[in-house]
Amino acid sequence: MWRILQPFKGYARIDSLVAQYQQADAPGISLAVSIDGKVVYERWTGQADIAHGVPINGDTRFEIASVAKQFTAFAIVLLADEGKIALDDDVRAVIPELKPGAAPLTIRHLLNHTGGLREVNSLLLLTGRWESSPVTQARALDLVLRQRGANFSAGERQEYSNTGYLLLAEIVARVSGQPFPEFLHDRIFAPLGMDQRLHSTSPKHSSATGWSRSRPSASCLKPVPRLIAMSATTACLPASCFPCAVMATS
Repeated sequence: MWRILQPFKGYARIDSLVAQYQQADAPGISLAVSIDGKVVYERWTGQADIAHGVPINGDTRFEIASVAKQFTAFAIVLLADEGKIALDDDVRAVIPELKPGAAPLTIRHLLNHTGGLREVNSLLLLTGRWESSPVTQARALDLVLRQRGANFSAGERQEYSNTGYLLLAEIVARVSGQPFPEFLHDRIFAPLGMDQRLHSTSPKHSSATGWSRSRPSASCLKPVPRLIAMSATTACLPASCFPCAVMATS
């Protein structure tokens, strides 16, 4: 299925690339072309959920995974611009339950992935959960706050960290007095006209499930493990929203 809202001879080439995904028993694709902020072409085909036979449509949301971190960082910078926090503030001034470390841990450390805290996704796996298991923000935060040690002292080196962005979301909520998803809606998404976003803390709604081959040469497919669901690290958007998502980074 597709919608062409503005004539363009190059669309035939795009159609040929999308056609290979037009199968009733395989993962699909959804894309949109935006010119000057206006969506002029949309195309979707294939399955959003193979296991349940749910096809992709124009409203299907796709997880953007850690691309969502830019919105978490944006929220922090908004609060900093308003003078409600400073990027070099100690995180424990806002989250005193966090166990003391060998060096001060600042908001800037969390933003730059130099905080040194233990990786929350790895911790959740140690509790016996699968990577695709749904986990609430509160459960993940509780697990992080129980840690008595760290991987390294804050600022010592850089190591990609979902834990840092989980804590940044908690800082946004505590400082603003609003639930994190509500703050993002009021201060970022609503002003940009992004009315189709879905936080991973919300019930599933017309969202696609990723799949991969179990072996490089295998014909069978299996679900792709998702990042553990935290509102700070994952979100869902339809293809037509991605131009708006890019706008939020500037």
